[in-house]
Amino acid sequence: MGFYEEETLIECENIGISRESIENIPHHRLFLDLIKTVEKKVKCSYIDYIPEDLNQEMLKVQAELTSKGKIGLLSSIYFGSELIVPYIYSSLLVGLRSCLDLTPEESRFLLLHVTMDSDHAESMRDIILAHCKTAEDRIEFVKCTEKVLNARVSFYDKLGALNNRESVHLQASKLYDNQASKWSREKPRIMSDFTGRPVVYNLISEHVKGASVLDVGCGEGFVSRNMTKMGASKVVGIDVSPGMIDRAISHPSKSENEFFVAGDASVLKRKLMANASDCNMMVRFSLMKG
Repeated sequence: MGFYEEETLIECENIGISRESIENIPHHRLFLDLIKTVEKKVKCSYIDYIPEDLNQEMLKVQAELTSKGKIGLLSSIYFGSELIVPYIYSSLLVGLRSCLDLTPEESRFLLLHVTMDSDHAESMRDIILAHCKTAEDRIEFVKCTEKVLNARVSFYDKLGALNNRESVHLQASKLYDNQASKWSREKPRIMSDFTGRPVVYNLISEHVKGASVLDVGCGEGFVSRNMTKMGASKVVGIDVSPGMIDRAISHPSKSENEFFVAGDASVLKRKLMANASDCNMMVRFSLMKG
């Protein structure tokens, strides 16, 4: 609930966490602050794309162990949380700091739990021993612990499955499909339109005229249309989002020399070969090898 000893607050200040950012602030609010910080840094929220059943097994087991009373609750809190969370959160902390350059204050939720849960686990051992004096209690404790750890494994297995190629393709596709319905433009309106893209246009200007251009990650075809204006004889665009491709195909400024296909760039060759006729492409033997 955000209640700390003065010594703890001083230690936090020494590592860059202000007392105002943690004192009297419940930990569930610190967790939500961390989520908001991450979403702000990656400029995206994936909350709408998290499978509903991701934590179903964990919730089911927690309800079952709660119904068993003290033994079930202790196994869930000790082995299912306090004892292992510092190791889990340490890995998350390293990953987030490496990828997003989080400050100590931005990552305070993880930092607090890495240190505090270790202390909690130590304090709980005597409590567990006091409630597991009989062989029957100890056997029940082991059974409950097995259930909660299996539920943890199930959660991380499902989470890991989201990272396979098919799932990443699906999640990205949903995300950009959602954006596609709001995406309509002819004038530059995002930062890269004013900064990165003009540089690219200048670099390739002498090569585009009369050339066939492949636009990987074409979105709704903004760059592809510019390639046509710069003199490209043909442009083939590919994007993971069918919604974006629909926008590109239906755009009123699309020329007859622009072709668009929905597909994952990680299987680019296969996707282009499968749609060669629709893209007015001649598949050569060299493209087909391998």
